[in-house]
Amino acid sequence: MTKVTARFENQKVYVGLDVHKRSWNAAIYLNDQFIRNIHQPPQPQALHHYLTHTYPGARYSCAYECGKFGYWIQREFDQLGIECLVVNPADIPSTHKDEVYKTDSRDARGIGEALSKGQLRGVYIPYEEQEADRHLVRQRKKIWRDLVRCKNRIKGF
Repeated sequence: MTKVTARFENQKVYVGLDVHKRSWNAAIYLNDQFIRNIHQPPQPQALHHYLTHTYPGARYSCAYECGKFGYWIQREFDQLGIECLVVNPADIPSTHKDEVYKTDSRDARGIGEALSKGQLRGVYIPYEEQEADRHLVRQRKKIWRDLVRCKNRIKGF
């Protein structure tokens, strides 16, 4: 008995990601059809391995919401040959029901669906040096606020 492998040339796999510190939830769309949600470790290599083994020969595109994780995820996907968009959360179309019943898999599915329909635009991805500069300025502001708060406490006594 020979093993039959599926071919996915000329097809596109879209992945909507809901990223967290300990795990990622990914919604997989083949062309414009929802396939499944997967729960995975928070590593781009893990998703790359899953996609290349499950959908060999396809083109891959993914998207996730910009936030506190920065742009390292996008940079790693880019190095792995996966097109990745970092999107503004406000630009992701959602219904009232999505906001009331908010789950990770539902969020990932919304991002994946919008990506497969071409409704998402990525935000500007700064260079690593720019991102480091921004982080430094934010840290300085945070320390300054802490200092002012401490001074105000002392004056309150």
